[in-house]
Amino acid sequence: MKKNSKYLLMLLILFASSIFRPIFVNADGHSLPNSYDPQEVAVFINGHINILEQKTYLANDDKVYLPLKLLNSLKGVSLDTNNGITVASSKGKFNINKTNSVIYKNSTYITFEKLLQITGYSGKYVGEYTTVYLWDNYGHYQETVKIINNLKTVPDSVRWYMGSKVYLYQTNQFGWVINMSSSGLITDVEIQLVNSKIVHETIFENVPSTFCHILQYNLFTKEAFKNEYVWANKKALPSSTPLYNIERIKILSLSIKDGNAVIQARRASNQKVTFKIPINGYPNGVIYDHFYTQDPKKEHPNWTDRIWNLIAQQKIAIGMTPDQVLMSWGGPNDINTYTSSYSSFEQWVYGNTYLHFYNGRLDSWATY
Repeated sequence: MKKNSKYLLMLLILFASSIFRPIFVNADGHSLPNSYDPQEVAVFINGHINILEQKTYLANDDKVYLPLKLLNSLKGVSLDTNNGITVASSKGKFNINKTNSVIYKNSTYITFEKLLQITGYSGKYVGEYTTVYLWDNYGHYQETVKIINNLKTVPDSVRWYMGSKVYLYQTNQFGWVINMSSSGLITDVEIQLVNSKIVHETIFENVPSTFCHILQYNLFTKEAFKNEYVWANKKALPSSTPLYNIERIKILSLSIKDGNAVIQARRASNQKVTFKIPINGYPNGVIYDHFYTQDPKKEHPNWTDRIWNLIAQQKIAIGMTPDQVLMSWGGPNDINTYTSSYSSFEQWVYGNTYLHFYNGRLDSWATY
């Protein structure tokens, strides 16, 4: 599978999370089937992210629904559930019932519009960032505008991390992205950890190298590649990895610890083996960058057993094609080409070793 498949996979994840939204149930208990994981919406109150067990969602009707328990986080708003549900604020008292709320996952939800109506707070839903902003005075409004304006400098390809739960590779911690701003190719990211500590990370161009989205983390550690077969690309793997080139293994488990992907696998001999590969980008990239996800032998059925044995030992021989040398040694540092009407000549440079191809076949090599 081509390396860019990992990016296609991420697009599919994001696409799925945007179209398969939750179907809520009416407050009288009548339920409808939930088709997929809902699209979560981040909530910022007076410039600070709000973290609740009950999430805020964008539903099938294109309305944002917030958990009623969020009102407990709003200054000047009280929630009374002793006799029915009553909300008191500077706007007055309001009853919450089946006519103005819905039930989802055993929690009561109200629309974003209803929340503004009954609390006296001002707010804005920014669909581009999948984020709700709430504020109670002009000072907090200015803080909110600053956050939103910072996001306008951020490339679309990474802006969607705003408000999302993420996993930091080196410290093995979870947090939430609370602010982002970009200058040139660098995006500065503020992340609030579970213990409320704020850390700063950077994204160069489009792919974070020090953290990943919770969707990417869960996909890698719980679903992707589990019990699947892959073939080792020894040229790309760390030298400490105890696999030979194009060796087939079955992945048993994947985890992330101290900046490494920890892979437990079973070899053809039935031996279990555990090894680490540093992460520098999307977690799934560890697999796509270091393994073949399709059997190379099936992609090249005409190659002889002798050629495959050489490739497995990362050796070369006279008569090999460029593709065979690439699978054995990987890409060269440099290529020099000469072509005439009668023949073609290529020189591949691997450090101090020079390989010479004549009319598409390895003709000789020398080390200086």
